Amino acid sequence: MSKADAIYLSSFSGDLSLTVVVEPDAVQPGYTVSAETLAPILGTVARSAVEMGVPAVVIYTEEEGGIDVSIVGAARELGISEAINGNSLHLTGERLDSLAEQ
Repeated sequence: MSKADAIYLSSFSGDLSLTVVVEPDAVQPGYTVSAETLAPILGTVARSAVEMGVPAVVIYTEEEGGIDVSIVGAARELGISEAINGNSLHLTGERLDSLAEQ
């Protein structure tokens, strides 16, 4: 994958909500992404969130046509299944710090 676009949404809680638009070549059958694809995205997002002092990040993924792309399997492979919240990931505190260091 060469790029992922992020669409930021404002939040009353101060959390950062974003949707990552994944390039078609990174979308696997069944509209999923691999841990190999998700890991660098999470690292970049986490580093930015830590630098901005954001308390939490909620991440959604979709493909260019707007269809939701599942990150559940990739999150489990990366050992962050506790962050799974439906079709999104909710990353806070220590988890953001650890992902930012990767």
